[in-house]
Amino acid sequence: MYRRRIFSIFRTTNAGITWTEHVLPTTETGTADTWNAEEAQVEVDSEGNVHAMWMGLDNMPYWSYSIDQGDTWSNATMIAPPINLSGTGFPVVVAGDAGTVAFGYVGETEGDEETWNAYLTYATDAFNETPLFTTVQLNARWRPNRYSE
Repeated sequence: MYRRRIFSIFRTTNAGITWTEHVLPTTETGTADTWNAEEAQVEVDSEGNVHAMWMGLDNMPYWSYSIDQGDTWSNATMIAPPINLSGTGFPVVVAGDAGTVAFGYVGETEGDEETWNAYLTYATDAFNETPLFTTVQLNARWRPNRYSE
């Protein structure tokens, strides 16, 4: 949920009678202040671990996880590849088995031509001290999602 440029998730344990707020670790990353300031996306894996994704102040995608239902969060990790992206948006996160998580987003590259492509970043060892994130571009290089001069 978006509140005062802070992202939080809310949890209920009694079918919605009461709710508790759990603030995501956005103090280091900030939250995007442009068109891509979507709310945080949240997904729970098969073991009950919570994965959250949002766009930071630098317009890059960030991820954090909680192994205690949102009471505490890992440090935020920027998950975009080092390919000269100038902005990202439209985040989506899905999780499977514990430690397996995938993120979808669009990314903009700037230069002589502004190009938008779709990306998928995933990890199968997300809880490792140094997880391996693999990113693939979903659309063909010659068919960007959006192109403008």
